[in-house]
Amino acid sequence: MDVDLLLSGYTHQFEAYTHDGRFFLNPGSATGAWTMEAPAPEPSLEVPVQSKATTDSERASLATKPEAGLQTEKQPEPQNEKPEARPLSEEQLELQSAIPNTNPSFALLDIQGPVVVIYIYQLINDEVKVDKLEYRKPVPNVSEPS
Repeated sequence: MDVDLLLSGYTHQFEAYTHDGRFFLNPGSATGAWTMEAPAPEPSLEVPVQSKATTDSERASLATKPEAGLQTEKQPEPQNEKPEARPLSEEQLELQSAIPNTNPSFALLDIQGPVVVIYIYQLINDEVKVDKLEYRKPVPNVSEPS
């Protein structure tokens, strides 16, 4: 590709460098997430386990029939019950350790002709760090006609 500035992504890691007079920029991941899925839980947290679900028809068949003449109140169904939790399995811990550690980052580019000023924002240890990079397009030497 014959470009002066190439923006790329997908690695979720910030990277900026020049090569053969061209500037390459990977702004990283604004969220710090390495995947489109939710981040994996910390090893110290527990993973919820779903308890046995009972359908309405199963609940109805399990309920006792009221005796004649007695009125029964319908019991409200519990809502937002929290499932019981269990520790992470060895396989889950292995998968979690394979997740790369990324810092949330993004870049703002100020393009003015042959000059690009790049402001890099990174969240490192709960502090926002701002770096400024500048790239100037190399000007080819043009000899004066005689």
